[in-house]
Amino acid sequence: MRIAIETATSATLRALASLFLLSACAQEPSFDAPAGTLPVLHESDSARAARGLHWLTVDTVSEPAVPLVGIENLWVVWPDGYSGDYWAAFRARYGLHEAPFDNDGLPMGIRRKGDRVTFDCLLCHGGVVAGQTMIGVANSTLDVQGLLDDLERAARLAGIEPPVKLHNRTGAAGATDVLGMAFAFGEQLYGVPEGTLNKDIGFERAPAWWQLRYRRRAFNDGSVEAPAYRMMAATLLTYGVSFGEIAMRSDQFIDIGQYILSLEAPRWPFGPLDRQRYEKGKSVFEARCSACHGGYQRGSASYPDVIVPIASIGTDPDRTMRFRKQEVDAVNGTWLGTPPLEDTNGYLAPTMLGIWARAPYLHNASVPDLASLLDSKQRPQRWRRIGSEEHDFDTEHVGWRYDVPSDGGDPITIEGRRIYDTSRPGLSNGGHTYGDSLLAEERAALVEYLKSL
Repeated sequence: MRIAIETATSATLRALASLFLLSACAQEPSFDAPAGTLPVLHESDSARAARGLHWLTVDTVSEPAVPLVGIENLWVVWPDGYSGDYWAAFRARYGLHEAPFDNDGLPMGIRRKGDRVTFDCLLCHGGVVAGQTMIGVANSTLDVQGLLDDLERAARLAGIEPPVKLHNRTGAAGATDVLGMAFAFGEQLYGVPEGTLNKDIGFERAPAWWQLRYRRRAFNDGSVEAPAYRMMAATLLTYGVSFGEIAMRSDQFIDIGQYILSLEAPRWPFGPLDRQRYEKGKSVFEARCSACHGGYQRGSASYPDVIVPIASIGTDPDRTMRFRKQEVDAVNGTWLGTPPLEDTNGYLAPTMLGIWARAPYLHNASVPDLASLLDSKQRPQRWRRIGSEEHDFDTEHVGWRYDVPSDGGDPITIEGRRIYDTSRPGLSNGGHTYGDSLLAEERAALVEYLKSL
């Protein structure tokens, strides 16, 4: 089956992107199911978008952080060493992926600059779904804490005291405290007064990039107006780039932002849909879900940018409760805070475009598939993803195939974090119980409809 993603509006970008993004499904649905659509609020500039793609796949906006020789020999701190392909073992250990472009053999998200390497956007914003590499989808296997721990051990082995020590940045594979990382770097490197800001904000998965062109608000909590180029740039704080250095790269981040605005959602690649279920699911969605998540039919499509209060949605509150007025004011007092952030005390209901490719679900990646998202009684309390290949994708439940471990493992270890234990702080799978009152056949129909968006 040939799969593709339409990544940009210009022929130039389409030619570039065809090297590594997904293609249109060769097998058409058994009926003429219209593609989901929304009004585009932010049009992309094709020339700037092409430059943005260049910054992500050819050059980089990040600064060199680690000696290349250290990355090439990080195995010296692995408890059991490795056998076979070193880079394959490296990717498997940290939940990284092979780059679908020339990257000097390094995993996607790690870039070479001379005799050193840096980390960039695609560490978190590039992943594999059903065996296909996608740029703009969350890296749902990433264990950034495992990588940080091993780099710290390697530095000490070489007689170097790491300038920054970061702990508890990954709650489970795919759930990262990226905001907390930024504040930790700010406190340890850039003069932010110690103890004034939360450095444990809460675990989350990155929203899919292809949503941004349709939204007025950005991030999981809707805390800033889209497209939020400056706040996207703030993520470089987590890789040790200073406020001043980030500001100097503002033009490059606008280019990357324009590339993000060119992305379109991937279409369901697994063959025909059931027409009867689709039609029933469409009716259920419009009656029960569209008020928060929008409508996707041509001629009447809309997306409301609804921020749902924590008290209403009931999902894990850490991410928004810990991002308080103090943290918001600290960001707004810098170059990064334009447009200003807001403390929303809730979560932004996402668009449904490409929802099939965005498992696991909820802002903290705690629910492995759509079927259990719509029936909270079916959500596993502990689960461990089986793999990323096409046969590891559950086309009925729409999400990852997983096994259920007997215990939660040790969360300070890489193996322990491969188990998603929803009893750990910040990893609750509760809330969003809106599908619980549906009949089983209504939920199945709703899942069928969501495949089409």
